[in-house]
Amino acid sequence: MVAAAHFAALLPTGVERISVHLYGSLALTGRGHATDTAVLLGLTGARPDELDPDDAAAIASEVRARRRLRLPAGGEVPFVPASDIVFHPRESLPRHTNGVLFSAMAREGPFTRTYYSIGGGFVVDEEGLPLGFHRRLSRRLRSRDRQSSG
Repeated sequence: MVAAAHFAALLPTGVERISVHLYGSLALTGRGHATDTAVLLGLTGARPDELDPDDAAAIASEVRARRRLRLPAGGEVPFVPASDIVFHPRESLPRHTNGVLFSAMAREGPFTRTYYSIGGGFVVDEEGLPLGFHRRLSRRLRSRDRQSSG
């Protein structure tokens, strides 16, 4: 979800189509661990530190039923999770076995980004830089824990 939300936030205007390719362990366990649903939610702009779990199923069901994805910056694109999320269980990307490649076709041409799930819920981009979600979540959890214990 983190990588998908990051990708969605970077999308240029005029996106006409999005596809997602999951590699290695992300593909092997993807459906069983709801990785496909997390990707779908992230592409709508949902983030794990902000999404109410009670809303997740409704959002995912709506995308699957309508076969359209509402983009965070506005607009919609056709999106059929069964065909637009592709699983490559026997392939890995160069930097890590748990890779995901996002691709969008926009008016200006293709727009792609690659991310890696490196364990413990941590995600890095193609340069190996961590996505900032974890620092914010960590602070939020520490703050919540202090309030509940005090």
